[in-house]
Amino acid sequence: MFLSLVSITAQARLLTVCACVSFTSLQAQDLLPLEAVNTEADEMHPVIHPSGDLYFTRLSKDAAVGGNNGGGDVWKSSPLNPNDYAAPSKVTDFSTPHFDLLVGFPDSVTAYVYHHQQKGMQGIFVYQWQEGEWQLDSALNIPGFRSLGPEFNARLAPDGKSIFMSMQSFESYGNEDMYVSFWKEDQEKWSPPINLGTNINSAYQELTPFLSNNSEILFFSSNRPGEGSGFQLFYSERQDDSFLNWTLPVPLTFLDQEGVTLSYLESPIDQSAYFTSTTSSEGYGDIFKLSQPLKGAIYDNINDNRILIDTTVPLEASPERRTPQKVEVLDSTVVLDTTESRPENPAEKRQRWLDQVAKELSDFSLLGIFEDGEILPADGISGGQEVASWVLTVPGFMPMTVDMDSSFSKDMLVPASPGMRLDLTAIQFERGSFELADSASIGYIKAVAEFLLASPTLKIGLEGHTDNLGNVGLNKTLSTQRAAKIRDLLVASGVDLERIRVNGFGGTRPIADNTTEMGRILNRRVELVVLGN
Repeated sequence: MFLSLVSITAQARLLTVCACVSFTSLQAQDLLPLEAVNTEADEMHPVIHPSGDLYFTRLSKDAAVGGNNGGGDVWKSSPLNPNDYAAPSKVTDFSTPHFDLLVGFPDSVTAYVYHHQQKGMQGIFVYQWQEGEWQLDSALNIPGFRSLGPEFNARLAPDGKSIFMSMQSFESYGNEDMYVSFWKEDQEKWSPPINLGTNINSAYQELTPFLSNNSEILFFSSNRPGEGSGFQLFYSERQDDSFLNWTLPVPLTFLDQEGVTLSYLESPIDQSAYFTSTTSSEGYGDIFKLSQPLKGAIYDNINDNRILIDTTVPLEASPERRTPQKVEVLDSTVVLDTTESRPENPAEKRQRWLDQVAKELSDFSLLGIFEDGEILPADGISGGQEVASWVLTVPGFMPMTVDMDSSFSKDMLVPASPGMRLDLTAIQFERGSFELADSASIGYIKAVAEFLLASPTLKIGLEGHTDNLGNVGLNKTLSTQRAAKIRDLLVASGVDLERIRVNGFGGTRPIADNTTEMGRILNRRVELVVLGN
């Protein structure tokens, strides 16, 4: 068992360049397959409830082929003894016809569950244990959350104050990247997802992140090049309290690397750990239990093998990012890792996308929306600035949010013809109020204003809607006030007041079932409708 770890100090930063950790001490008896849980289907993403019950997602073989777009349900199994679990049962309270995944338990009576589609909405939802069942409470409001690719997985950190996610989203460097959203105690809301950066994300897939119980080590799986094939387990150490600075990842080679190893997890109630592997299941994941977590061995080796090297080469000066490779310590010489080409950074990705659009359009504007409500044209945004969302405006067409990882075609544009509607769900209001819930909502309103200023003859209506709960008259008033709030901010941005008509319909025009919380969320909206030129 060995580990080489090199710390390079560059421009007052400490970067840890890591090599491979081989856990040759893990014997067969340490890896316990959960035989009552595992089937010919794909068992994935274990999560432990404070009671000790094991929750996981099970995909059928057909669903496993299509990623998160296929069906996958949450199942539960209770422990019979320290090494065995009972036959599982499906948690129907969490089930939809689409992909479902348990993110975590903030406490014993609250669950966060991801639904690929819940009443037409994608996201993480809050459930409460009430009267002997899990009941849907609300959607977890994470501003700017959107998974654009076929894969999504996430876990709640052990302290409940952050959610680490894997998804393809805005500002991704390759396929699925890892992001983090923080609970803002002072504001009582979650932050937008933040990309963890190129030290830890690559042009390949980074999946199933898990933050260790002591909040110091992030475990994840990736298919980046290295020994073997498939997905391999990696770890990275947290460097500061921002949770955004991490050492370069180290591969953990304790299993057959021809398979797929995912979903490492430490139990919150004992010294055990869990992961999924395809090494014994013909390509479909099974859940295994470890008698002790991996981080103990990691810490032992870090303390024994840390070597410090001073260098005057600035970290930012190198055009290539480093990929960890296995090294052998034969004497005092450390063989550094090889390099691979650096993935496309956000500025390069943006320029490539703009060049593609310019081939098809002569008149357009790409606007970056920031969480503080500011908007800037793309050419005024530096590569290091974090943009919450991008909006493309073209005269004569409806504005559209864009994914720069996808190709652009003019056929994607929708003409701004009479009767066309734009759902302004990105503009959030405080519950029971017409005050905006966050600064980013102002940015989206400014983007709508840019769309209207670019089409100066266009007339629109703003229609406010609520659910059907509460007083009918108050609901109608509130829906009108919310539409009027958006109108007033559009006018403040330079749009002629005479071009905007405001209506409030209360709960009289639902688009979803008002008997469910999810349906009521969808019904609370403001829509923009084109009236004419």
